Amino acid sequence: MQQRLKVKAVIFDLVQTLVEFKEPHFKIIRERLGEIVRRFNPAWTDERMSDIFQRIWDAETELRMARHEENDLQEIVIRCFVEFIGEKNALSVKDEALRCHEAATVEVLRFQPEIPGLLNELKKDYKIGLISNFPITDPVIEVFKRDGLYDLFDAFVISYDLNLIKPSPKIFGHCLDILKVEPHEAVFIGDDWMLDMEGASGAGLYTCHYTGLLDEGEFPYGDGVPTLSISDMRELPGLIQPVSF
Repeated sequence: MQQRLKVKAVIFDLVQTLVEFKEPHFKIIRERLGEIVRRFNPAWTDERMSDIFQRIWDAETELRMARHEENDLQEIVIRCFVEFIGEKNALSVKDEALRCHEAATVEVLRFQPEIPGLLNELKKDYKIGLISNFPITDPVIEVFKRDGLYDLFDAFVISYDLNLIKPSPKIFGHCLDILKVEPHEAVFIGDDWMLDMEGASGAGLYTCHYTGLLDEGEFPYGDGVPTLSISDMRELPGLIQPVSF
């Protein structure tokens, strides 16, 4: 039986924790961007777009990961468009492409059905925080406000705003400072082993590994054991208990 943690704050990851964000969602975003690209090149394919975007994204990630810096998504989108349709055409649709990407991101980001009720339940007894490695902020805020969840959060930390990503202990420390709690008074819930579990543990937080949105083969790797492990987010309230502020 898993121990019941006494905490003051519950902090969540976003992607593959509160929302699912995988290849079918990326494809919808590419389809929206493809409508712009095909005005200049009607024969353009999603496969080609996916290959170029992934190559540029992976190259930027490799450069920035060691420094725990976030990718600049807007810069990446424009670099992709330069390869899609040439520099002159890309610059002519730059603002439209960025607006399209943000709107499509808002379109595809949907909370898992149990999340609104869970957050409202937790808010009665705990401070709630978010720490997300996400390369743009405005669409994330819009999604939370759209679904009436933004005001439930006492700390809302997006890596883009800090140019700092998990697993850096600094991003966890920044969230804890906003929440005004000590590391041992908070539990972090996330899916990624290195970024979330090792990152939060290294910063002194309790950890809860959420596997409900992981595909086969994406289960834990590396050293260490999370404090808790759940496959259904509705398990969480029964595994924690509040400490007086």
